[in-house]
Amino acid sequence: MILAALLMLADPATALDAELAFAADARENGQWQAFGNWAHEDGILIGRNVIPAIGFAAAAAENGEPHYATAWWPSLSVGSCDGRTAFNMGPFFSPGSGASGNFHTVWTLTEDGWRYLIDMGLPTADAEMADDPKIDIASCANLPQDVSPVEWESETARGATGYSDDGSLKWEWRHGIWGEDETPRRSLRTWRWDGEIYILVYEAEEMID
Repeated sequence: MILAALLMLADPATALDAELAFAADARENGQWQAFGNWAHEDGILIGRNVIPAIGFAAAAAENGEPHYATAWWPSLSVGSCDGRTAFNMGPFFSPGSGASGNFHTVWTLTEDGWRYLIDMGLPTADAEMADDPKIDIASCANLPQDVSPVEWESETARGATGYSDDGSLKWEWRHGIWGEDETPRRSLRTWRWDGEIYILVYEAEEMID
């Protein structure tokens, strides 16, 4: 399993392969350098704050890599019709702190290979590793037209909606206070096109301390 993941480091064919290679890179070469290496130039980390992934990873690496990197493994991958965008999620475990939970990433294929646009981890005590990741692919039928990304910001929250180039995969993140709930939260939702409408395939949300 480790050898297969290392071989994927050279040129991952899919976002699932890229996730495995990303995790192997963190394990073998350092967690924070991997977070920087695999981030899109516009990639973000959604935690207590929303921060640029590359800048944060560089600063964290300068302060020293953790002795044991966080380990993670995808259990679900939802891909766009054209195969160039995907949402991955699965369990993670931090040997240093003992923290565990589920990670959530959105990936896009660039000229330089696969890079993640979004990374958000949510703690949970019952995260479980799947033997074989479930793969779900959006429909290529009757693809939606005229979809475009939207970014927004209010006095108490910010967020964005993004799409794959073919419009078959959609995601939305939010951070702050919105709606009737006055509790600060962070969330990430993902939909795939089924040929007629967008189907919600995953939703993750957590209160922010």
